[in-house]
Amino acid sequence: MTMDEYRAELRSRVAYLKNLYVQNKIKLKAGEGLCADLEVANALTQTGGTPRRDQANAAHVVWNLVEVIRPCVEAGLDVSNHLANITTGTTDYGVPADPNSKKRFYKDFEFELLITSSLIKKGLVPQLLGNDPRGELLIGNVFIEAKHPNKVSGIEKHMNKFNGKMKKSDSYGVFAVAIEDASGLGDSVFDNKKEHEQWFHLKLKEMLAFEPQLIEGAKRCCRIGGMVQIATEFEVEDGVSTLRRFSNAQIFDRPRMDTTCRQNIEAITKTFNPNPQIIRVA
Repeated sequence: MTMDEYRAELRSRVAYLKNLYVQNKIKLKAGEGLCADLEVANALTQTGGTPRRDQANAAHVVWNLVEVIRPCVEAGLDVSNHLANITTGTTDYGVPADPNSKKRFYKDFEFELLITSSLIKKGLVPQLLGNDPRGELLIGNVFIEAKHPNKVSGIEKHMNKFNGKMKKSDSYGVFAVAIEDASGLGDSVFDNKKEHEQWFHLKLKEMLAFEPQLIEGAKRCCRIGGMVQIATEFEVEDGVSTLRRFSNAQIFDRPRMDTTCRQNIEAITKTFNPNPQIIRVA
């Protein structure tokens, strides 16, 4: 894709998102993350030269938001609640939100759309559950909880709460967690590829170090049948920017799960890892 083609497509994506807000009669909030990014991305389509880091970040946010929201719209899902909630909050991936701020919604609800669109692309169309206390999504008889925590220490608390809801409703679920903020993946501007690889290798070691802790926590939750971890990284390497996403998944094979439940959990987890780790639980 040439730069002119890229700018034309970015302009089209800005217009697509703005039209969605008009169609759903939802106002964008001036000065907030998404509204600001739309304006910056739109301005970028009118100029030449190499974009600044903030301009590149805004362009990636807009580009990837369309990637996750368009499949949901085309599948006939009502995304109006998500559109309303992503109007507030930071769009800086890998940078934890201010603990005193109540404006955390963008990355939380964009993560739900990411999970939803990923499933749709694999032929699975989930129900968006809105205010259902059991979870955000439903595939067949399996609920999906999607969380975007600031700290690693908060993940197990979310897991236990979700497990309690599954026990109460006599259901099984998949726990999906975005880990880039908890892992501090936001500080990724590098002069060259080697410098980036060294930094990413250290971050990967940190993430792998707490993965066993997550798995042990999920094993203790008798109603969690699967787990998904996703990390989003905005990186600038030698002046070239990219937004990348990495995912992994596990299946917790529990003896009391019925066949349909097992099949649904397998389909969900394989969306994010073609060969999810299968963990037998007595």
